[in-house]
Amino acid sequence: MNDFSNLYSCERISASNCDLLLELCRLVVETNYRHHCRSLPPSVEEEIAEVYVEELRYAPYSWFYVLRNTHSQRVVGCIRAVQWQEEWTLPAEAKFNVNMRDFLRNRQYEQVFHIGRFAVSEQEMKRLSTTLFKSLMVTALYIPYLYNKSIVLAELDENLFKILQLLHLHFMPIGNTKIELGSETIPVYIKSSELHSFVEEYKHLCFFV
Repeated sequence: MNDFSNLYSCERISASNCDLLLELCRLVVETNYRHHCRSLPPSVEEEIAEVYVEELRYAPYSWFYVLRNTHSQRVVGCIRAVQWQEEWTLPAEAKFNVNMRDFLRNRQYEQVFHIGRFAVSEQEMKRLSTTLFKSLMVTALYIPYLYNKSIVLAELDENLFKILQLLHLHFMPIGNTKIELGSETIPVYIKSSELHSFVEEYKHLCFFV
């Protein structure tokens, strides 16, 4: 991590840390709206509460990472990976009307992961946008990468989808786009075997290797 580790620290949080989890949910919702819409909608508090309730449910099976500026100790970013449970409704089903049960059954994956809740404060992105982005992404993807027969699901805005393609993270669309948190968003997937080149190239930026 070199000098980067002197600037930032990362920790995994649990459901027991409810105040910090709520702070991260607020960061995710507000950062996305400010980035895509430059303002917050009247429904912002309801959307923050909805995200918070979802993450409380996922917490026992998730790796929710919080990034801090080591100088100020201010929370500046986050990302979450969750190992999906069979009884849960996948976001692509609930929000994008994708028949995920048939999709997964036909491909016989042993483990299903979902990546989401990615956010970095605008101020920090201006300083170290590329490094911060890669660090959070490789940290979230490292656990799914360790499972040979797994699949990673996500909902990506169109800009993030293009950036990941350039980094050789070739997520594939599995449904139509929809407006989520102020941006055009598409449900996608990638097989764990296709994470190899990205993880190997940037695992020196991973906080938990």
